[in-house]
Amino acid sequence: MKKPSLLLCALIALFPYSVYAQSGLCESFTVENNELRIPVTINGNQYQAGLTTSNIGVSMSSSMAGTLGLVVRTNGDLRIVETFGRAEFFRYVDDVDLTLFGNTIHADDVAIVEADEEWLTLSLRVFKGLITQINFPGKELCLFPRAAIDLQEAKNIIFDSDPQYGSPMLKLKLNDEIDAWLALSPTYSGGIIVDPYLASQLNLHSQLDAVESQSENTLRTSIDQLQIGPYTLGNITAEFPKPGVRDNLTTQGRVPTGTNIREGRGFRGRVGIDVLKHFVLTMDLERQQLHIYAPN
Repeated sequence: MKKPSLLLCALIALFPYSVYAQSGLCESFTVENNELRIPVTINGNQYQAGLTTSNIGVSMSSSMAGTLGLVVRTNGDLRIVETFGRAEFFRYVDDVDLTLFGNTIHADDVAIVEADEEWLTLSLRVFKGLITQINFPGKELCLFPRAAIDLQEAKNIIFDSDPQYGSPMLKLKLNDEIDAWLALSPTYSGGIIVDPYLASQLNLHSQLDAVESQSENTLRTSIDQLQIGPYTLGNITAEFPKPGVRDNLTTQGRVPTGTNIREGRGFRGRVGIDVLKHFVLTMDLERQQLHIYAPN
């Protein structure tokens, strides 16, 4: 049984350098229910794909796979753990042609998630070898070759990836006292969501205004201050799991490699659209370089 590809492909090989060397190759995105979506065409039909930072390049709902007439297969050797702890066998489809940024690419190992609604997601990590720029205020996603931008010189925030899943994460300061690594999560519509340990550090459990969020698994309140790179924001929505709820908001930063343990940083939650919407993010996910800018 083959294993799924962690990255769809290196798109730098698909786009001529002259196309985007000066101004970048750009695509407008929309924000629906506080989630980023870009147009992707499959079999002549256009869909709005949600942008993620997952290590699975492309995923779609079982309902969409059925509409497209795709054959769904199951990998019994691999399980996918969802946000609140459920583990499911990896299901996938092959032979899917996707058109995005005006170019068509062939994708195998497209992950399938059981759902009645039709939806599609695309990971930013498929843009391997490129600099990606998300202009949240301008609602535009652009790709640049590395030679076009000196991110090593321009980076202005501590940026890394956890060694377990490769998830991009930011070092933020919360309430002017607690440094925390949070995963960059454009699929999370709120401000921040943190694990129980970090929630306890922030005294979120004792805040009397905490209410049940849209998810039945979490409570919602706010923190006074969040520092992200050179910028400081106030009154940020914060969610945390209810007592006793199993979550998948934490990574340990340690990965077994043969007889050794590879040490690194882990994250303790996620930072979402309600924070990121103020900024232009220019990043190289592989090299962990990020420049953040607030145009307004």
